[in-house]
Amino acid sequence: MKEYLLDLPLYLLYLSLWESKLPMKEKKYGSEYVNRELGTHIEKQMRILEVLLVKTLPKDKKLLNVIIPLFHSILDSCDSLILLSQRPKGKFPKIRDSFIISRTIIETIINVTFIFAKGEEASKQAEKHWLQRTIRDLDRGIKVGDQIIKLKWTGKENLKISKEIEEALKSFTTKRGKEITKWTPETIVDRLELISSKYGQEISKNLQMGFFGIYADASEIPHGTFYGSMILLGGAKPGGGPKNPREMETHLRKTLSHILLMTFISLNSLIKVLAAELNNQELEKKSKEILNSLFKEKWES
Repeated sequence: MKEYLLDLPLYLLYLSLWESKLPMKEKKYGSEYVNRELGTHIEKQMRILEVLLVKTLPKDKKLLNVIIPLFHSILDSCDSLILLSQRPKGKFPKIRDSFIISRTIIETIINVTFIFAKGEEASKQAEKHWLQRTIRDLDRGIKVGDQIIKLKWTGKENLKISKEIEEALKSFTTKRGKEITKWTPETIVDRLELISSKYGQEISKNLQMGFFGIYADASEIPHGTFYGSMILLGGAKPGGGPKNPREMETHLRKTLSHILLMTFISLNSLIKVLAAELNNQELEKKSKEILNSLFKEKWES
């Protein structure tokens, strides 16, 4: 497998200079045609969510304070994903960062659907996490050897801490006085199980696929590990990576198809959850129409 490393510089130079020689309109997983179709259908899902964000409110108004900012985060990241993955002709898609953004979108979708599933308790937990982190970040620092970097808001001493903030700080502090960093005690698997129990296996299955297909590998990439780089370049396979520049391009474009597809099915689950929460059959119908539109043609593997 190490021999593969010797050829990588040549392959990457090819991708930076060479205009793609792959068929553009080929209906094949990993083709530019399929990736454009996936991007277009994600944008259709975004338009639905934008209308919901502006015009439609969840039944339980107590969830709004948390749900609306999370909705905005999903839409913002989807917009970034489209910008990076749907580049002009002659510009190769930015797949590394698309991977990272997709992970963020999918985890936020899981959190939103989990909050809907668990209700006010999860919403309050998210609010407490926000409140206590806001206060803690007014006075923070890091020590590396003899060097200390510290940032402190000068008005902190005069800040009045409400009972609500005191309760939030207490909720996220261990008996030994250490900060609890996770916003909820439930793992992602726990969250998916609760989603499944409330909304059914069809919705949870797509979220599980998105989580399983993206999360672990995409978590390596932002940490800047060598393994994370090799995942993207096809070097994490038992038989080694692509054998020539064209195989490298094919591998990367298939990776992009995978990223976009996992994002699409996760967004589809979110829209279905919203349809259930709002008892909106028209929303359910639109979700099915977008799904059927994308898969009306069979793609070659």
